[in-house]
Amino acid sequence: MEFPHQKIDISHLDIPTDIILADSLFNETSKIDLIIGVEIFYDLLRDGQIKFGPNQPLLQNTALGWIVSGRVSSQHIQPSIANVAHESIPFIEQQLVRFWEIESCQTKSVLSREESLCEEHFAKTTARDSSGRFVVALPKKEDVISRIGNSKNIASRRFMSLERRLLSNPELKEAYSKFIHEWRDSPTQPLQTYQLTTVTYGTSAAPYLATKCLQKLGEDGSIIYPEAAVIIRNDVYMDDLLSGADSINKGKELCSQLIELANSAGLQFRKWASNSHEILESVPIHLRDERTLFELDSSCASIKTLGLKWDILSDKFLFEIPKHSRNLPLTKRVVLSDIARLFDPLGLVGPVVIQAKLFMQELWKEGKDWDDSLNDNYHLRWINFRNNLSDPAKLEIPRWMMTSFTNESTKYHGFCDASERAYGACIYVRTISSDGSIYVRLLTAKSKVAPIGKTKKDTTVCLPRLELCAALLLSHLYEKVQSCIKMKVKTFFWTDSTIVLHWISGSPSRWKTFVGNRVSEIQRITVNSVWAHVPGIENPADVISRGMSPEQLKEFTIWWNGPPWLSQSPRFWPPLTRQTGDNFPPNELEERCVFLYAQTKPPNEIFSLYSSFTKLTRVIALLQRFIHNDDTTKRPQQKTGMCR
Repeated sequence: MEFPHQKIDISHLDIPTDIILADSLFNETSKIDLIIGVEIFYDLLRDGQIKFGPNQPLLQNTALGWIVSGRVSSQHIQPSIANVAHESIPFIEQQLVRFWEIESCQTKSVLSREESLCEEHFAKTTARDSSGRFVVALPKKEDVISRIGNSKNIASRRFMSLERRLLSNPELKEAYSKFIHEWRDSPTQPLQTYQLTTVTYGTSAAPYLATKCLQKLGEDGSIIYPEAAVIIRNDVYMDDLLSGADSINKGKELCSQLIELANSAGLQFRKWASNSHEILESVPIHLRDERTLFELDSSCASIKTLGLKWDILSDKFLFEIPKHSRNLPLTKRVVLSDIARLFDPLGLVGPVVIQAKLFMQELWKEGKDWDDSLNDNYHLRWINFRNNLSDPAKLEIPRWMMTSFTNESTKYHGFCDASERAYGACIYVRTISSDGSIYVRLLTAKSKVAPIGKTKKDTTVCLPRLELCAALLLSHLYEKVQSCIKMKVKTFFWTDSTIVLHWISGSPSRWKTFVGNRVSEIQRITVNSVWAHVPGIENPADVISRGMSPEQLKEFTIWWNGPPWLSQSPRFWPPLTRQTGDNFPPNELEERCVFLYAQTKPPNEIFSLYSSFTKLTRVIALLQRFIHNDDTTKRPQQKTGMCR
């Protein structure tokens, strides 16, 4: 095979004379000497890129020398047919904008038309056979199926081709048949058509059908297996079930119910693991998982992530550091890929992750292309960030919150804060043991980068508004915790922004739209809870709004255990008092302006007759008496005397 098909004129390309090309005759037709696989290709790339201009090729530095890549404008090159993978850059940029776009007031998820049709289809077509197994029908897009056509001829040709290949290699045929036997034993036998009676793994409908069947199993088993049914409905994530119990006996009973309920549908929960050896012994041996360390990000099992892991022996959460390719040039695309590997669902290392988010926002504001190499400053900063990620690997975070969430001694304390670049929230669990000891543990946290203007004329959101956004973020985080734990726990909310406390204490209709909408949502979620002021230096959410290196975070006690006074009696807490608006500038209060229409009406002319109101009333009284006495029908009731 020869490439390119015809010689290309490169006289218009200003190729520097001080670089070494990997192929100095790249523009002339010649045979391809070597095809390099993609697994090696990226290891060959080096920092350095030279662009010739729009719709022109570029020079890329590699270990073999500089190569020319891209499109050329030539009418002499004949078109060819190829399979192309297309990636929409505008779509990626839209997704990235959402990365730091300001949060809106939370709305309920609404099913699309296709999703609603799938729900209806499952409800109408799903049944259980005599053995208890689920019988489902695949949801289909009829308009797509009608375009597929008859594929039997294609399948038959592929079958014949594979059969000829196996007949020419008896050893391969024997090995293949040991794995799966679907072939006729002789080419003289007729072809048979098989119909698959199970849901095929890998089809787009498979995850949906599996999840829906589990949900239906939870509904069907709610009477006989009440505890297991609740767990199946609420504690299944993707293809993992994560749950727990308050005692060993309850744990054993829960395992027994789950196994029996699954067996009733011909299913098996496998790879059981527990931090209790006694509970694990109640599970059949063939269903147990003997590992001691578990990756909690099952959806990213194929890539290395800054993954949250659970060590069942110590019952602690650990972090695994992702391995980055040292030879891949650093670009905005590579940085985004690195950030996507930071799996921290509970926000335990949120101050570290927010640094990565802020770095990405800086690249966005610079307007760099996705595949432009980073300049020296950005390159060095990101390399340092990568290297510092080794410190979270040394963190050991207790999984147990020292509470069963069932007693009055358990309280939630939520903190929120904002800076000009980001805002965040964190929630702690405070418990008092039977001996009076007080324990405070970080439960979860969340952060967002502050929004930026779409153009240079756009202004960013002011700090008081960001503080309000942080309070709303805390409210939504609390709402999420409540939906997961489902226990009524008294909650205290803390912020170092006095103006936010003043907004929350007022009626939403009093404030302008931006403030009023968020205040309304906060009041709805945190009704009957306490909002109070915490000094900024004692606010643990400050660190998640500004970021912190992994090495510093490891020793930052206030992040892991809250402010010191939280581990003491409430008499040492900051006062739980509301803030008045006397000290706030009017422009910061953002009060809604109320306009009243006033019409001036002149006084009655009678008041212009006399300058004395007393004299005026006497004259009017005399006139009224004259009119009365002049009436012939009222002669018997005539009035006399002096008017006073």
